This record gives sequence, structure tokens and C-alpha cells, in this order.
Amino acid sequence: MIEKNEDFLKTKGDACDAPDNFVTVPENVLAKFANFRIPQLGYLIVFSRTLPGLVLFFYIPCLVVIVIQVRKLNRRAGEGSA
Repeated sequence: MIEKNEDFLKTKGDACDAPDNFVTVPENVLAKFANFRIPQLGYLIVFSRTLPGLVLFFYIPCLVVIVIQVRKLNRRAGEGSA
């Protein structure tokens, strides 16, 4: 943001030195940058893209959900036949 006023916001892209050719009214702002950081999160994201990360963060949780659901189905089937 280059300039803030009660009536408008003047912005500039982060990869461009020139300001935008338009102004934004405050009613059109959907979110505000909170400067929130989680240190080292990038390493976790990079790890999640490897095979061990995929297994740890996707396949194992999916397997756990499937096992829980199968146990629930078996328990219900056992109750219905008794």
C-alpha cells in the first residue's frame, strides 16, 4: 500500500516499481496482512512433498480413517444381527 485515506487505498504490486492505475475503496478490501509468521514451516512443506512426507501426512491418516470406519461398520453389523 502506498497511500491510505478514508476514501481510498492506493496500492502497488510487489514486483513492480510503478503504482497501480486504479484506487481501491475500503469496502472492497477482503483481508489485511497481519505479518504473521511460523518459523521453519517451509521445511515442513518441503518435507511433505517427498515420499516419506506423503506417507506420513497423507497415507497414514487415510489408513487410520479407513480402519476406524471399518471398525464402526463391523460394530454396527454385529449389533444388528444380535
